[in-house]
Amino acid sequence: YRFWDHVIRDDEDMNRHIDYIHYNPIRHGLVKGPKEYDYSSFGEYLMNGRYSSDWGVKDGPVFEGEYGE
Repeated sequence: YRFWDHVIRDDEDMNRHIDYIHYNPIRHGLVKGPKEYDYSSFGEYLMNGRYSSDWGVKDGPVFEGEYGE
């Protein structure tokens, strides 16, 4: 397995990484939408209004930048 460290630079950087983490189960084919993945904090973010209920389900978000891939 690979891993890397990254210093979060600002709120935008933090939000981009949170989105990336929440989208990972869909990207890897574990679920069709982030609400279906039981081990995610997505539900809390959804309840707090951070995401719409269909986020990540249709076409998925577009991620820009490098994430160690």
